[in-house]
Amino acid sequence: MAETQVQANGDRFIDTVDPDDPEYIRQMQKPAVIKEDVKEMDRRKRVNLILSSQAFREELEDIISSQIQQGPHPASLIALQQISELILPQARFNQSVGRPSNALSRGGSAPILPVADIRGADAAGYAKGEKLLRCKLASLYRLVDLFGWSHGIYNHITARVNQDNEHFLLNPFGLLYSEVTASSLAKVNLQGEVVDTGSTVLGVNEAGFTLHSAIHAARPTIRCVIHLHTRPASAVSA
Repeated sequence: MAETQVQANGDRFIDTVDPDDPEYIRQMQKPAVIKEDVKEMDRRKRVNLILSSQAFREELEDIISSQIQQGPHPASLIALQQISELILPQARFNQSVGRPSNALSRGGSAPILPVADIRGADAAGYAKGEKLLRCKLASLYRLVDLFGWSHGIYNHITARVNQDNEHFLLNPFGLLYSEVTASSLAKVNLQGEVVDTGSTVLGVNEAGFTLHSAIHAARPTIRCVIHLHTRPASAVSA
């Protein structure tokens, strides 16, 4: 018979192997890919717990703020600040300079654009639900860009604002995914006509929205449509 023991972390391991033991057979027959997937899921759970910790968020913001005051900004600090924009949408705002207090510059040029940039009097022009949706959609654009799934300016991600007015949010034509913010998202109707240009003077790619409008019209319950040109997505769609 197989003798099993329990490690300090709770995991079981087989001390004496019994080839007829069902547990041993199950472990041996489990594909290596599945084992790696399970390990990766566990790692992601631990990371999510850390990122959702309020103490971690406050500490991260304090570190960035203190390092910025010391200057200059190393590449590692810029990367850290980009991450903080994704997990800290409500960063402290410096009213004296009119920008987030932890804003950095890429190579001393344009500042990194925060995702949640609807503040002050501008917030009054949006319903609470739409403001939150804009932040979520802009964050999704940044994540797609972060994973390398964007394709210049010719792809789109659309989100339905509500069921009544058939209004949708999408990126202005000309902005990179890394430049999309909550306020810059344009609002269009089902025909692709611009209802709200957002904070830019750019229009939208009506031809690109045609694909999205067909799906939104056929499936009113779908809230978001993502258009990708990655090889796996193209292979599955083909």
